[in-house]
Amino acid sequence: MYIDNELVLEMGMVVTQGAATNDYASGCVNVGTAGRDVGAGKPMYCAINVTTDFASTGAATITFQLLEESDVTIDSSSIVLSQTEAFAVSTMTAGRELIVIPVPPGVALQYLGLGVVVASHVLSAGTIDAYLTINPQTNP
Repeated sequence: MYIDNELVLEMGMVVTQGAATNDYASGCVNVGTAGRDVGAGKPMYCAINVTTDFASTGAATITFQLLEESDVTIDSSSIVLSQTEAFAVSTMTAGRELIVIPVPPGVALQYLGLGVVVASHVLSAGTIDAYLTINPQTNP
């Protein structure tokens, strides 16, 4: 599968956060004009690929959030557009099926980013790639 460099949120993001903390991808995607239909009439998705097994000091859970922002600073003040269920760390293994978050049509702000919420226990390992696409690969 081809990945457009302009649609990458982060490649090789190391997620080793404490319980009840958030982490944010270092990149964001400029969708141009606020309120724009990002996929130009086609559904758009944020695809997350686990590239290294996650590990935890206990039964941690991980939730991924698609965020929007008026500037390039994706952080705790960013608006949550959509989010995944809370995944058990034991299911977060390299090569697992892609985690896909639909991008809602008509994004209100100019920048899209990714947030990772860790709950219950500290993560000690785990990396992901995250990007926007119109065709998320459905076979592992």
